[in-house]
Amino acid sequence: MKKILNLFLLALLIFSPVALAADLTETLTFEWDIAADQDAIKDWRMKWGTTAGGPYAELGVIDKAAVTVGSEVSAPVEAVVTGQPGTHETRFFVLVACGDIAQADGTTKYECSENSNEVNYKFWIPAASYSVPVNFRIKASQ
Repeated sequence: MKKILNLFLLALLIFSPVALAADLTETLTFEWDIAADQDAIKDWRMKWGTTAGGPYAELGVIDKAAVTVGSEVSAPVEAVVTGQPGTHETRFFVLVACGDIAQADGTTKYECSENSNEVNYKFWIPAASYSVPVNFRIKASQ
């Protein structure tokens, strides 16, 4: 019975998926030039996708008050990428500028620009580390 159980466990290990998806958290620093109408900008919206040209999902909001604004802006953005350990995952990023736009009736309306040019980054998902030994114990001698 013990040999059958050992063979079953060995077969289970051989035919089980070896690499499960892993998460990687990485902080990327993005830089961009300031548009001429930068005074009206309140924040920028970082978007990203898994394919060139989109679709893009919002990754985060970069508040103008949280960055140093000069002739260019530099901001760190944290990205969590899921992929198979030991592989590359490419993500595609765009940026939009958002702020209050004056309306004809004298009010303002919060609006965002079109997408910026697209940039991409290839993330390396590190190979999985060794698993902790399971059920570590002392076996009594007979």
